[in-house]
Amino acid sequence: MTSPLKITSTQARRLALHASLLYGKSQLPKKKEGVLAVINHLGYIQMDTISVVERAHLHILWTRCPDFKPEYLHQLQSEDRNIFEYWGHAMSYLPMEDYRFYMHSFKRFNKPDGKWSKIRFEITKTLRPKILKRIKNEGALGSKDFENSSGKKANGWWDFKPAKIALELLYWQGKLMISERQNFHRKYDLTERVLSNHINTKPPTQKEQAQFWIYRALQSLGVASVSDIKKHLYHCDKTLITNEVKKLVKSSKLLPITIDDISETYYAIKDNFETIYPIKKQVDKLHIISPFDNAVINRDRLQRLFDFTYTIECYVPKPKRKFGYFVHLISWGDKFVGRLDMKADRKAKELIVHNIFLEDSFKLTESFSKALEKKLKLYAKFNNCTTISLSQSEPSSFIAALSKII
Repeated sequence: MTSPLKITSTQARRLALHASLLYGKSQLPKKKEGVLAVINHLGYIQMDTISVVERAHLHILWTRCPDFKPEYLHQLQSEDRNIFEYWGHAMSYLPMEDYRFYMHSFKRFNKPDGKWSKIRFEITKTLRPKILKRIKNEGALGSKDFENSSGKKANGWWDFKPAKIALELLYWQGKLMISERQNFHRKYDLTERVLSNHINTKPPTQKEQAQFWIYRALQSLGVASVSDIKKHLYHCDKTLITNEVKKLVKSSKLLPITIDDISETYYAIKDNFETIYPIKKQVDKLHIISPFDNAVINRDRLQRLFDFTYTIECYVPKPKRKFGYFVHLISWGDKFVGRLDMKADRKAKELIVHNIFLEDSFKLTESFSKALEKKLKLYAKFNNCTTISLSQSEPSSFIAALSKII
């Protein structure tokens, strides 16, 4: 059995960011091939409906692919059929090659056991076959293509019209897939018309399934504890993961790692780890990170590895917010050093920076200020904004350092 390798917290941070394609040169292809490479490497790109600025999934891809355009994502999904939508870590874009490893989730929607699910399963019992028949005859359809037979307006996702509920159930059961999105609205089609013929649909064994969850997590995270692996993709079997990690360590396929004063044991894919360890060079590169980014979505891990505490506050009542409604993170080199509270005024084409917060321990430098100025200009362009306004910052002296962009 392999003995744990001791590494420093600095090395761990760099390994984690390198695996997330946020540290050093990633050598990604251009255009949509680069976007596909990112999705294949990270394993999922979380989607979100919040649109104060460009939506999270677009931002996550832009962060890693500077030439990113939303049409690349559309082409990969609706034309090339290289990605699909399902529940990865929340609703996500996923590599089509991974399809069979999500088939286990279909079962939970074929025979729902919860009260909420049972009710919706029952009220759509006669409707679902009719919807399948109509899609089979007419092709991909969206919720808007079906009348609201309930006669009332939906009041949130829990109160969808019956046709919408039926579409969702058929989708979760694997009988329908998202063929494309039009203005972010889903178009559903029969699974056999969306899946390419070469896609393996053979259900994985328990061993294959467990190894998929483990390797998917470690490829994206670089180094991770067992608890991190279990949180990486939802609907995973935690007992299977625990047992399989032990077997992979015993066979020397996973490398156990200890990090400075962190009590938990971390793990890395041995072959991957040996090609990039140690990362000695400090890379002072700045990123504006979405709160739904793969690198930061596990807040516990973010605090443990990077000593950075973050809570998304859009779900918090305004009087109780400390930093703002939809606050981004700022990474500089191998650390997270600040926060940005921003909004894109699309009508005025103005990126409004309500506030910039820097960590108390961070020493402001001219190189950082210039890097943030440059990145904000690029981010404004990404949001189709032509001007930037900055209201305030903490420390307040930071506004003067960024006066050129106001």
